[in-house]
Amino acid sequence: MPDTTSRRVGTRELIWFFALLFISKILFADIGDYVKNCGSAGYILTAAAGVFALVLFVLIIRLADGETDIIESAGKTFGKWGMRVTGVIITLLLVAQSGIMIRVYTDIISSIVLPESSDVFIMLFLVAAVFFAAFAGTGTLAAYSYVAGIIFVITLAVILVLNIPNYDVTNIYPLLGKGITGISAGVGAVGVYSDMLLLFLVAPYLTEKASVKKGGIISIVISAIVITVTTLSYIMTVEYPFSSSLTLPVLEIAFDVNLDIVFQRAEGLFFFLWIFSGFIVTGAYLCFALVTFVKSFNLTDRRAPIGAFVFVAACIALIAGSSARERELYRIIYSVFAVVSFALPLFVFGIKKFKRRQIK
Repeated sequence: MPDTTSRRVGTRELIWFFALLFISKILFADIGDYVKNCGSAGYILTAAAGVFALVLFVLIIRLADGETDIIESAGKTFGKWGMRVTGVIITLLLVAQSGIMIRVYTDIISSIVLPESSDVFIMLFLVAAVFFAAFAGTGTLAAYSYVAGIIFVITLAVILVLNIPNYDVTNIYPLLGKGITGISAGVGAVGVYSDMLLLFLVAPYLTEKASVKKGGIISIVISAIVITVTTLSYIMTVEYPFSSSLTLPVLEIAFDVNLDIVFQRAEGLFFFLWIFSGFIVTGAYLCFALVTFVKSFNLTDRRAPIGAFVFVAACIALIAGSSARERELYRIIYSVFAVVSFALPLFVFGIKKFKRRQIK
């Protein structure tokens, strides 16, 4: 059942909520991976990934045939137990992802911003943010994103503009980098948009005028543009092949900017981006895991399971190994999350549409 204790999500809030989820991936190693796959053509890969994500989203929307709530569609297609199985799969996936992201943010904050602080202390701060996000609900989280997303993009734009003196246009040659093969081999870049799964959970919490289709399309377009421009800026700042080995490309861009005012360099702005993205990224997964579980089992109290969900996510974060040491393992986890995120809506909505045709 819809969450009656949380405010509704409008179109602009929906757009910036998902744009922020998608764009926040550039704060990690994703851009470095694109450059590793395609060399100086990494920005072409990100543009192609954006187009592919948009096509994939529109395809799922067409299969959904106006009913974009994946839990409700699973119930109509597979019955009560089919709905519950689908709900459990999504819930486990999102709770695990929430725990993993708490761990990742903890590792990076402790290594760069607060190297002398205890990981447990930082983790507790993030867990508290996750708790308040889950307690506040999807509407409040989306409203926060409306402001945070715009500020995030403006701050990122400031970093990129201030870095203009350090751009070397010759870094984009050869124009096709490692060639078409490299670009096609990097199709995994579409994983940046794996949070698209949440678009098919948000429908019950929208205002009457809000649209999953419109919100999804615009958020993907905005994200593709921002990610592509950022990747191009990184390529022009750091020469290949050195650019393929760095784990925090946006931070590297910020390091090259000399402000001489307030901050010695622009890395302070990078940390500022983390403040806005951290609350959204760590909280969004748990918040949607909660509402998915509640709807799947037709519970009447959304807030009752919050403590258990936060506890499980915190345990996962504590148990998980360092993201720096276990980088390959984390890549596998992200890949599994991406595959399930795209495959599950295609399967549920595809089967539903097939059954409807059979009836006709």
